[in-house]
Amino acid sequence: MQQYVMSNANDGSNNPPRLALYLNMGTLNDLPEWSAAPKAEGKQLYEAIKAAGYEGVQGGDPNLPREAGLQYASSGRVNTAEEADKLGQHLAKTNAIAGTAHLAWGLED
Repeated sequence: MQQYVMSNANDGSNNPPRLALYLNMGTLNDLPEWSAAPKAEGKQLYEAIKAAGYEGVQGGDPNLPREAGLQYASSGRVNTAEEADKLGQHLAKTNAIAGTAHLAWGLED
């Protein structure tokens, strides 16, 4: 199994680590018509997310957030060693600043 290192999971400064406000793009799926969430698509959607005060997104397009001045993070489910390697490859390929791994289902014995 290959090891993947995300050595630059910071804002690029010498400031101490801090929590950053990211929006998981899945929260925009299947919203009701009355939702106040942005109705935009493409780059305009990411610009609206940035205007709302978010610093980055998790998931979605890996390139458009950067064009709008946002950071990009990703995630995935890992149930086997092969899936862990696949997630590592995805994070490296998309140059995600960080990644969340959902390990197993929690129903294992």
